Amino acid sequence: CPLRRLFLFIEVKTRLAKTQHQGLFDGLTAVTPAKQRQLIKLAERYLAKHPLPTGYDVRFDVIAVSWIYASWQPALIHSWLPLPNVLWVPNAFDAS
Repeated sequence: CPLRRLFLFIEVKTRLAKTQHQGLFDGLTAVTPAKQRQLIKLAERYLAKHPLPTGYDVRFDVIAVSWIYASWQPALIHSWLPLPNVLWVPNAFDAS
C-alpha cells in the first residue's frame, strides 16, 4: 500500500475550563459550520497561490486544547504549569 500524501490544514482551539471534558467539548464545538466554511475559503485561497504537487490530498483537522481552571497556577517557570488536555480530531470536516 503506497503512502498517502496529505497536506493538512489544522485549526487549534484552546479553552480554559472547569473540567477536562467541558474544555475539549467547547473547543470542538467552536469549529461551527460557519467557521468551517471560513477555513475552507482560506485553504482555497492558499492553494490558489501555492498549488500542491500532483497526488496530494487536503485534510482539515481540529485540535482542542483544554486547560483545567482549578489547576491553573500562574508561574514564571514553565515546568510549574499543569499540562493541558489535548484532543486531535483528524479529518474533522471536509470541503464538500
